[in-house]
Amino acid sequence: MDSQNRIIHISVFRPREVRLGEIQLLNRALQQVTVELNGTNDLFEQVDVGLENEELGIVLVEVDGMIDGVEVSA
Repeated sequence: MDSQNRIIHISVFRPREVRLGEIQLLNRALQQVTVELNGTNDLFEQVDVGLENEELGIVLVEVDGMIDGVEVSA
């Protein structure tokens, strides 16, 4: 939370369900999610922990080839 009590960071990990539009993100193969995200207007780049879109403030956390978590920052 920031000084005005607004949320500035959220982390969600399996077994929850997180979608970006119609794309289910959690508990799916990184390669499969990458292909689906490449078909959207949102550019995700490979980073050391998985995939990131700086503009949206989203990081997809990869463990053993699967999307294990989603972090969203304001």
